[in-house]
Amino acid sequence: QILLTPQSGDYYENKRYEISLLLDFEASDVTVQRIDDIHCNPKRAWQEMGSPDNLTRAQAADIAARTMLVEEPCPFTASDGKTRASVHMRTNDVALLTFKAR
Repeated sequence: QILLTPQSGDYYENKRYEISLLLDFEASDVTVQRIDDIHCNPKRAWQEMGSPDNLTRAQAADIAARTMLVEEPCPFTASDGKTRASVHMRTNDVALLTFKAR
């Protein structure tokens, strides 16, 4: 597993990064779990429902269900004893890549 965190002390910085990895083994599968503006973002889900001052239990459960950390496929290539993978990220995002060896 590799944890990527292009962090900045500037909350408003929003640079885009293309992070490429080359590993010395062949993977059979690569997945990514993200925390960013779209993935695993309860504040955004709360804002999308109108930013209610007091959440009902149903609203809180809905936010929790819609913002769970999920594992998604990550594009990669594996050959000649190496694995190549890349991810797009923005400042202050978090991505956990999981590589399964052959």
